[in-house]
Amino acid sequence: MIEQLYLYFSLSDVDIYNVVSKIFSVLVSFTVPFSSALFPYYGSAYGKSEHDLVSSAITRASKYSALIFTPLTLGLFLTSRAIITLFAGQQYENGYTVLSILPLFALVCSVSPAFSDLLLIYGKTVTILFLNLISVAVSLLTIPLLWYFGLDGLALMKGLSIFLSFIISLYVLSRVVNIKLDKLALLKIFSSSTIMALTILLIEHVYYSRFLLPLYVAIGGTVYILSLRLLNVLDKQDFLFLKQVFGTKIGLIISMTLYHHRASGTN
Repeated sequence: MIEQLYLYFSLSDVDIYNVVSKIFSVLVSFTVPFSSALFPYYGSAYGKSEHDLVSSAITRASKYSALIFTPLTLGLFLTSRAIITLFAGQQYENGYTVLSILPLFALVCSVSPAFSDLLLIYGKTVTILFLNLISVAVSLLTIPLLWYFGLDGLALMKGLSIFLSFIISLYVLSRVVNIKLDKLALLKIFSSSTIMALTILLIEHVYYSRFLLPLYVAIGGTVYILSLRLLNVLDKQDFLFLKQVFGTKIGLIISMTLYHHRASGTN
């Protein structure tokens, strides 16, 4: 449906949106290995009718999902201008506002990869079909956005589709499995991501150059990891879960990077 809406725009605008979509799809592609790692874990628990285990896994998986995708989406939002001009060319600079809109909706849904395959596991095929129709409905209902915002309106339409699909799928899942989010951990992750974002904004304000994108990424990533360690986001139970889902080696690497052990002070 969104492709048919290209008729509202010039060929240059369509070209810009196609470039933006490709860049955004790179961010979305990071969710694939995450979902693939969780699928057998969820499937095994569901097959044994251990719904409490699925529920506890959702709590931790959503935490790790936010841990990964909150800084990624915020980073894409903050560096959209540098990214689109560096990788696509200076002629696409006008598209950076479009590229910055999509991550805002992805940020709201930063925990969604933790739920991506659960509808399939619980046999909610009708819901999956309904979610596929959401984009068409959103496109029809939000066409006025194109008249007022142009390409930015098209990005808003796609973002709203992402957001509504997530909310509906979350509601359906909550009817069949108990969903509890670790609000304190999510708050710490968002706080760490905000500190990272403010750091990048400050650096870009002092001196901006698209060629400094690797520096922005390196500094932002370092600040984010240090903030996570300072706030003690991961605990020992997280380490055990990471080993079960991702394997011992990958789980160890993640935990050593993000887990800050504080001495208890006992003998």
